Amino acid sequence: MPDATWPTSVPAEPEAGSYSEEIVSNLGAVTLGGGIPSSTRRAAVRHTRVAASWLLTVPEMAALQAFFTVDLIDGSKPFTWLNPAHEATGRYLMDPENPPRWSPVGYGALYKLDLSILKLN
Repeated sequence: MPDATWPTSVPAEPEAGSYSEEIVSNLGAVTLGGGIPSSTRRAAVRHTRVAASWLLTVPEMAALQAFFTVDLIDGSKPFTWLNPAHEATGRYLMDPENPPRWSPVGYGALYKLDLSILKLN
């Protein structure tokens, strides 16, 4: 089954100045036989965490919620997104440690969405 695609009814480009990237640690602590702790790689592939914010209208917010719940099955499925910082489409997954967070702006005509996603390198 192909990946879901970022909904066209939700802006792909986040708010100016809200975009950031960080490498997710791929190391795990290991202590063998009570000796000195060391580190080991957890997986052969590392991920990049992308964090950004959007200002969305009520219909855009509803579309994003439906995308998360239905298309991504509560964020468990990968999706494609045109990353404006790199001007390239990539595969992403919702960050399970940082689920989408939104709050009304003013009297609810707009919502501020904070989103953390993992780029599947």
